[in-house]
Amino acid sequence: KSTLLHVLNGTHSASGGEILSYPEVGTPHDVSQLKGRALNAWRSHCGMIFQDFCLVPRLDVLTNVLLGRLSQTSTLKSLFKIFPAADRARAIALLEWMNI
Repeated sequence: KSTLLHVLNGTHSASGGEILSYPEVGTPHDVSQLKGRALNAWRSHCGMIFQDFCLVPRLDVLTNVLLGRLSQTSTLKSLFKIFPAADRARAIALLEWMNI
């Protein structure tokens, strides 16, 4: 199961075959052939939580949650851990909902 998820996310390459995705337009494209910006765009719409959670120990819980939004944040803002207010509000609401 893990290998399939990694292949779908593009973190592992498939040894053969095609992985077809149907974007909004309805035209299929092979996910395994995506590179560069196209692959990053695909990953930004294909969320994945790794089994070890990939948490950064020196960051607080809120920032660790917000790291999932890095692909939607400019590089400069992400370097200074500046996230949009809407993202922060949503993350806080979710953490409160989970009693964290």
